[in-house]
Amino acid sequence: MNQSPVRNGRATADLVIVGFIVVVAFVVFWFSPIHQVTDSTYSMLLSESLLKHRSFALDHYAISPAEVEAHTQLERVNDHIYYYAPAGGPILSIPLVAVMNAFHLTAVNPDGTFNLRGEVKMQALLAALLMAALAGVFFFTARLLLSRTWSVFIALGAVFGTQIWSTASRALWSHTWEILLLGLVVWMLLAAETGRRKLRPMPLATLLAWSYFARPAAAVPILAVTIYILLIHRRDFARYALAGSFWAAVLAVYSWVHFGHLLPRYYREQISIDNPWFSLTGNLTSPSRGLLVYVPVLAFVIYLLAGFWKEVAYKRLVWLALFVVAAHFITLASLKTWWGGAGYGARLTTDLVPWFLLLSIVGVDAMLKSRARSAQPSRVKWRIPITAGLALLLVSIFINGRGAISRETTNWETWRWEARPAERDNRALWDWRYPQFLAGLIRPPLPDAFPPAEAHIELSNAESSKYLWYGWSGPEPPTRWTDGHEAAIIFSLPEVSDTVLEMKLGPYLDGKLTEQNVNVYLNGQQISSLKLTERESRTVSMSLPRNILRDRNVLRFSLPNASSPEALNTSEDPRLLGVKVEWLEFRPMPVN
Repeated sequence: MNQSPVRNGRATADLVIVGFIVVVAFVVFWFSPIHQVTDSTYSMLLSESLLKHRSFALDHYAISPAEVEAHTQLERVNDHIYYYAPAGGPILSIPLVAVMNAFHLTAVNPDGTFNLRGEVKMQALLAALLMAALAGVFFFTARLLLSRTWSVFIALGAVFGTQIWSTASRALWSHTWEILLLGLVVWMLLAAETGRRKLRPMPLATLLAWSYFARPAAAVPILAVTIYILLIHRRDFARYALAGSFWAAVLAVYSWVHFGHLLPRYYREQISIDNPWFSLTGNLTSPSRGLLVYVPVLAFVIYLLAGFWKEVAYKRLVWLALFVVAAHFITLASLKTWWGGAGYGARLTTDLVPWFLLLSIVGVDAMLKSRARSAQPSRVKWRIPITAGLALLLVSIFINGRGAISRETTNWETWRWEARPAERDNRALWDWRYPQFLAGLIRPPLPDAFPPAEAHIELSNAESSKYLWYGWSGPEPPTRWTDGHEAAIIFSLPEVSDTVLEMKLGPYLDGKLTEQNVNVYLNGQQISSLKLTERESRTVSMSLPRNILRDRNVLRFSLPNASSPEALNTSEDPRLLGVKVEWLEFRPMPVN
């Protein structure tokens, strides 16, 4: 009879702690400035369409044929416009979208056109809330085996030292809802194994089904858990299979009614086995996509499982998690784009975070049991691996934090890393000289070849990209904008002599921004300084002295006043615009 107040006190303490964890996680996620709204664009619009028009088609909105053609996130089927990515996330988001709409936050402009700024804000808020909730789920999962201190440590480490911070909390990626649901699945499985709660097969099947509705990669854990239930919980399998079959039928009917197939096109067009071993290696060790590079703390988890295997409890769940991890990597090896396209770091392995959490909880539990059973545990023996694990966790937090907060000091460099002209092939994914997580802290490596300076170079021409080292946006005929506080041009000269450089450029001026200062450096030495106060483009000329010129030359523009239209509240454009350049001309200096 005395245990009830004690248990109530423990439960209350856990609720207070989990509230603290959720608040901390939400604040960090919300104020992290980078929001990667790419594949998930139009997801909030779909939520609003379902909420207000009860329709999966986006026909009620002013979306032009050109807009559908220009955005891979949209598709036209039978004269209807649909959101191309899985609809599970937008469906699950409806209640929160309704609340946001009540506060006048919407993805629709008054004229019915798409409001990208509203979409980004809604996704940022929703992703932060969902991933903060997942932090709480992680804490309760860890508490099934570990103390409060270890549970707090693991929960916070799992959300800040993994792709949860750098990817899932940045926008409403399909990963976001998927890993929240899988986090609940892991909690249910561990609670059942420890005897804390009875396994509930129908809710379990429902969580797995909706994780698949959110992201088809969830087929891997569905397969693994189904085998696990069949082998370990046979009495529950019939109810589990019944619920799963019901949701499978719902998906098939939805897809057949809207698309004429048993599965939507997104679920059917991602497989193309080309070079599986290359893909597997890339997803593990690529300096810009590898899981072991972006979440190095996993090395400590591997050490815990291998070093304390005899003490590992609930080995059935460990094998389940390992099966999910292995099968997920096999699946990634079959994708058309194993690197995941636009994104930060090891995005495509975000799905595995809940399973790695399970392995880390079990591994720490095994370590603590081994230490408790040691007659005279050596402090050095235990401190060295724990210190190494903490160091790896701090590195993981730093790397994933770079993908979430590097905007203010480095102008989105980690997010813009693969947009550089030199990164239009996959060689950059293997270049340790400039991994994505260091973009902005170091400059990209100089290209091997410096193109010869031509008499006239149009920067809006795609051919001009070979002259652009870093700091440039894409061509916008008849011009091209700098993007960042620095931009650099490279060129070679067949003969070093005094040269005149002419260029036609104009500044970015908007709102309170009334001038652009441009400092020009040739091979590290300043050769000119411009103060631009008129919006119109004009031709400027400067001399390139022979004593500074080399066979291979770098012309660098320093743009301290560069600013983004988004920051000035004039548009959604996040680029740090400095000057727009139409053309460059190199010619020998006239001899007096």
